[in-house]
Amino acid sequence: MIVVEQEGSLQFTFDDGVGGTRRESVRGIRASALDQDVYDCAVAISGLVIDATVGLRRSSAKDYEG
Repeated sequence: MIVVEQEGSLQFTFDDGVGGTRRESVRGIRASALDQDVYDCAVAISGLVIDATVGLRRSSAKDYEG
């Protein structure tokens, strides 16, 4: 069996300031990227957005061949 890791995404959840939330995603996160590096980038991006970041989620997928 061969495991092929696919590029993933990083999902931000923002407080919209009126009692709700909204979600935005960044795609193309390399499977080989270290969690700490992804988190550090997410914190930097969050600092550029007016709305407060209330959640981060990293998603990835693996294909199993053979």
